[in-house]
Amino acid sequence: TLFPYTPLSRCRGVREVYSGVRPFEPYFSGAEPVAEAAVVFTKDNLYFSAKPEMRGAAKMLSELQIQFDVITPASDFGKYELLIFMKGCVFTEETAERVRKHLNAGKAVWFCTDAGLDSVKGAFVMEKEMGVKHLGKCDSRPTYFLTTPEFSEELSSMPRTFHAEGVSVAALEGTEVTGVLVRPYCNFGWDGLRTHYYNPPDRITEEPAVTFRGRCAYCTHDLFGGYGVTGAAELKELGGAILKRLLPEPAVKLENAPSFVRAMASEQPGNRRTVVYLHSYIK
Repeated sequence: TLFPYTPLSRCRGVREVYSGVRPFEPYFSGAEPVAEAAVVFTKDNLYFSAKPEMRGAAKMLSELQIQFDVITPASDFGKYELLIFMKGCVFTEETAERVRKHLNAGKAVWFCTDAGLDSVKGAFVMEKEMGVKHLGKCDSRPTYFLTTPEFSEELSSMPRTFHAEGVSVAALEGTEVTGVLVRPYCNFGWDGLRTHYYNPPDRITEEPAVTFRGRCAYCTHDLFGGYGVTGAAELKELGGAILKRLLPEPAVKLENAPSFVRAMASEQPGNRRTVVYLHSYIK
């Protein structure tokens, strides 16, 4: 029932829109979203959509056509092929055991910056599975990265910046390092006389930036937070390269699709049907 004083023109608009949608109702009825990945975050007083890293994750994964849910560590991991643990996601031994079960099933996990640390944030609870040892906060501002050509030809040509803070780690024996940190000529800051605003990349290090250990990926810096703030194409390139390793056969794959196209997949179990919706957001 429409409100008593709704203009007639608006009523006609509703009728026109619904008339166009109504023939597709059988494809929406009883449909359940397909989710191959889960973005796992820890609840706090700040609503999750207000966090740059959560907005960046939603933006990047949507642009890469990855079908995902947003969950907490207490949620069931069973339905997902990939778990992405966000910055600030503190681990308990119980959470770690559930993640180990996930890995033992042949599924994938991606840890971002300090995700996976214990409650005192001194060490990674799953250090052996992650293949890296936590050393503390990274003291470079900004921090650049450089990948190996085998991992990403595009990102191996010159250093790019994360546009975000992160941590320093040491790779354990047997861990594959696909990206390293590049230190700036000088840190951003104020020395009492002048601002150090121009901070070009200077020294290529052997410090890990991106690593893989079996089906477990790790990135030292807040890749999603940087993308949420800047939308830098090189960060999506890096995220896409990581996802290609962890999800080689995604539910939806679009070739050469522009970033404003969204693909959303759903299933109708009763009809044994999978439906893919393509949306093009252009203002």
